[in-house]
Amino acid sequence: MAEIASVFREVMEKLAFLFPEESQSGEFPRQEDAFLASSMTFTGNTRGGLLLAVPESVARELTANFLGLETDDPFVLENSRDSLGEILNVTCGHMLTALFGSGEVFDLSIPSPLSLTGKEVAILARKQGGILFNVDESPVLLQASFCPPIQAQA
Repeated sequence: MAEIASVFREVMEKLAFLFPEESQSGEFPRQEDAFLASSMTFTGNTRGGLLLAVPESVARELTANFLGLETDDPFVLENSRDSLGEILNVTCGHMLTALFGSGEVFDLSIPSPLSLTGKEVAILARKQGGILFNVDESPVLLQASFCPPIQAQA
């Protein structure tokens, strides 16, 4: 999980100029905020998926930084879901390369946007593979799941 967390921090820093810090408590704080999320899957010798959930305020800041606009720009509001999906897509690609090397080939799905409540994100955060971050004092969840490798048929 340390490698996945490192990749996510690097992508957020380079693309969105945000600096996630891994949560030391390991527990998702009670949140009443609305969250934007994006999920995607990957297939290859290893299969799995990623989900990224951030409060709407973080999604706006991420999008504004990503696009070089102000957070209150209408274009930012219209494109927050797409920007979050792109951050997830880049994170997934870099994560797979970091974990499995550049020789492995994966098919990536298109990121799918979701709207979640803070309570729903808190439930997801309890599942195995969840990494909690703080971004500007807001909770962010990156959830990674992996399926067993596909066995070759004899």
